[in-house]
Amino acid sequence: GNDVLHASLASSPMPAEEQFLEDDVGDDDENEEGEGEDLIDEGMERDYAPVDRLDTYEVDELDTEEYEAMTVEERAAAETQMRKRDRPRLRRHQERRVAAGRLPQALLMEGDEEEEEEEEEEEEEGRAYRRRRVAERAGAGVLDPSELDDAVPLEDYRGPLREWIAMDLPRRKIASRFRSFLTSFGDARGHVIYAERIRTMCSAYSCSLEVDFKHLSEGDFTLASWVADAPAEMLPIFNEVAFSVVLTMFPNYAEIAPDVNVRIAHLTSHESLRNM
Repeated sequence: GNDVLHASLASSPMPAEEQFLEDDVGDDDENEEGEGEDLIDEGMERDYAPVDRLDTYEVDELDTEEYEAMTVEERAAAETQMRKRDRPRLRRHQERRVAAGRLPQALLMEGDEEEEEEEEEEEEEGRAYRRRRVAERAGAGVLDPSELDDAVPLEDYRGPLREWIAMDLPRRKIASRFRSFLTSFGDARGHVIYAERIRTMCSAYSCSLEVDFKHLSEGDFTLASWVADAPAEMLPIFNEVAFSVVLTMFPNYAEIAPDVNVRIAHLTSHESLRNM
């Protein structure tokens, strides 16, 4: 009986698990990991040899210009502008992904109208902050007139125009822009018209400077329209600026005339001015 049992066991197939283990043990020599490639050989230094063609950066399109540091407000304005620029492209990209089934409709970027409202609120907050900062600097007497244009846009006023013109900051900006007009407005030949008129006026020992309304409307339409709407508030500013320019050109002219009066010639009618 025992001989039959041993014969039966010897002839029966080996279980799969045992067969796998036996095969695995038997293949130890075959499966032994090889030594692999030797990466540190005698010629490895050649891989680190200098190659001018590969080690030199191209400078054709390299931006070497130096930029001033941006303020918080300037950075916010730049980021807002970039968002406006990139929004249509991003929206189209997302719509294509939704159409292809690669992006859920719920994740599609919100409409432009809501984005624009948020940006307008941010811009208004930024303008309000800049106005406060300019007012503080003006009160401290350290305001650069060039800051007025960006921080307090002359045309961005609320309430009656006459009250706006009577405020210190707008008056200073009006003065700056009228000075620029007097000292830079030229004709087709490149002659600065009002520099020549001031010379003519002073050579005649006069104190009346005629400014052509058409010239003013071409040079600075805001000043032209405001002098037509509020002459009592605008002309005193023009007079002060004109006298200052005269004294710049002729420092001793105050001994001849105590002031200069600006007269607006060829003033367009109120209705036609509105149509312009």
